[in-house]
Formats: sequence, structure tokens, C-alpha cells
Amino acid sequence: MKVEQLLVQYLYQSKSVSLVNIGLFSISPEISIIPESDKNQVLPPDAIKFEYDGNAPIDEGLIDYIVQQTRKIKPLATSDLESYSILSRQFLNIGKPLIIEGLGSLQKSQEGKYIFTQGTYANARLELPKHNFTEKISDEVDFSSPVKDKRSTGKGAIITVVILLIAGAAALGYYLYKQNKVMKPLDVSTVQQADTSENNVDTSMLLHTDSLALEDSISKNMHPAYTFKVIIKEYNNLQEADKYNKRYSSFGHNILQDQVDSTHFTLAIPFNTALNDTLKAKDSLSRLFGVKAKVSY
Repeated sequence: MKVEQLLVQYLYQSKSVSLVNIGLFSISPEISIIPESDKNQVLPPDAIKFEYDGNAPIDEGLIDYIVQQTRKIKPLATSDLESYSILSRQFLNIGKPLIIEGLGSLQKSQEGKYIFTQGTYANARLELPKHNFTEKISDEVDFSSPVKDKRSTGKGAIITVVILLIAGAAALGYYLYKQNKVMKPLDVSTVQQADTSENNVDTSMLLHTDSLALEDSISKNMHPAYTFKVIIKEYNNLQEADKYNKRYSSFGHNILQDQVDSTHFTLAIPFNTALNDTLKAKDSLSRLFGVKAKVSY
């Protein structure tokens, strides 16, 4: 039983109904619609009025009517009505007319209001759900077919999941191994430390740079030499950057962690290959980590 049908039926009986965040429908008290009629009844012109109200409250009478007709609990009936209102407004917002059988149609104007156009026929007949009942012939219990052991079924499902997880882990390991072999990333552990004289910062320059630029300069000088690096992750705090640095390093990647500023940290993989390999490296790492990687020098 649809909420739309219940809405129309309730309006015919109560002569007015508020549809939450849409507006108020009303029928003149002089107009009578025969309940449960098998024939379509013609609606007189201007029989149904609509008043737009973007803040229209939920109609408690309609909620009670839905509960009565569907035997649902009140919170569930309220949720059904709110969902119908939300979906209706989404439909109207994309420029489509909302047709309510037995009332008419709503459409959103350029000013953002809802405009109602009355339909031709009433739809007073409420479609009730059909239930098929089969008479119980015998109370005897038939033991001819064996009962399946739910515990064995559950164990089989668990074994299947474990096998899939192992296969997935093996495939990921093989992929990472192939990527490392093809891209040949810089092995940070085998690179000799740069000359300590290169790490010295000219103190005369401190008068012309702020502390943030100085930290960035020192951070860059402390990294081993590389042709270029591909940034794979960016974080807003040091704890997250440290956490994922350890995680990716455990997979066998050589990770460079840089501090851009006090609240900006990056993780990157260095390469000592030719510069014309930057596009290939960036695309490969974008697919591997599921991100939009960036090249930095």
C-alpha cells in the first residue's frame, strides 16, 4: 500500500492534509467523493486547492491514518511519510512534474515554489494488499527430508571467506612486487648521506626568511638525493602521517615523509630514474594506492 494512495484517501475523508515541507492540500466541504467506488469520479474544476509551504509540518492525522491502514508502528509510518516527501522534492528539483494520481500534479517554478495543477478524475478506491492463505490439512510432521545442519553451512561459508582473503593477499603481494621491480624506486638505505657541508644553512639568510621557510629548507636537505618523488598521500596531522608511513614501509616501499607546514604532511616514494619516467611512475602509483598521485622534485 503506497503512501501516495493513503495520502489521497485521507484527503478525501478529512478534506485537508499537510505534506511535510511541500504544502497544504484541501478540498471544498461541499464536494463529496464516494468511498471505495469502482468507477472513476470526475473532479469538479478547482475542487482541490494547494497552498505552497516549504516549512509545512507533518500531519499527525495522516500518520495515524497510515498506522491504521498498514498496521505499522507510528515511528515507521512517520519515516515512510518523510521519505516520500524527500523523494518527491528531489524529483521536483530536477525539473520533473510530480504526478499524484487522484489529485493532479506538482511542478517547481523558476521562483522555487511548487505549482499545483488539478487532475481530472478522483481515485477513491484504496488498493489493499492481497494475502493468500492455505488451509492446514494435517498436523503430522513429515521427517522424510533431512534437516540441513546450519552449523556445517556456516563453517563452509567461513572457509570460503578465508580462502578468498588469502588469495587476495597473495595477489596484492605479487602486484606490489612487480611494481617495485618495474619502477625501481630509490633504495634510501643504500644512498650515502650528503656532504654535511651541504646541510649547513647560511645564517645570513635567516634575516630574509621566516621560520617556516627555514624548516622546509632543512627538511629537504636532510633527504637523500633522488631525481624526483611521487606524492601518494597528504595528511593534516603528524600522527596520521607517522601511522601510514609505518604501514606502507612494512609493505616494502621506501617512503619519504615531509612536513610542508605545521599542519600539512606528505608521504612520497622517491625515484632515481630519468625524468621522462615521471608520468609512468605517477600513473602506476595512482592505480596502486587508489589516489591521484603528484610528482615533486
